[in-house]
Amino acid sequence: MTALRQSGVRSPVRRFRVRHVLRAFLALLVGVPLVLGGLLWRDYSRVERVDLGGVLSPSGTRTSTNTLIVGTDSREGIRETDPNSGAFITGPVTGSRTDTIMVLHNEGSSTMLVSIPRDLWVTDPATGEKSRINATYGS
Repeated sequence: MTALRQSGVRSPVRRFRVRHVLRAFLALLVGVPLVLGGLLWRDYSRVERVDLGGVLSPSGTRTSTNTLIVGTDSREGIRETDPNSGAFITGPVTGSRTDTIMVLHNEGSSTMLVSIPRDLWVTDPATGEKSRINATYGS
């Protein structure tokens, strides 16, 4: 055994252990992301989908009103001399963004409020490109 160590040759027992450690490491490296991805996909597939096309469009002879409610985040009017302006102005400030988008639907005595997530991916009607809905507000 000492002759093997002196010549630089690993013992069969050590090679066996190293192989098992490497295999276990690779199994964890591949297996953990696969299991986590599967769990996330399972949860995502359980999310209920609702078609809002019919909710926001009047049908038949019903009279209804849809009102778009938008909360904007414009930095117009903030001057560099204002207190805490550094928290808002980090470079050139152009356009405005929206943090809140809601549609208020009134139909007779019934009222519904639909909140639209600001990170919803949509096709920008002005450019035809896909982006977040809060980015399309200014275009």
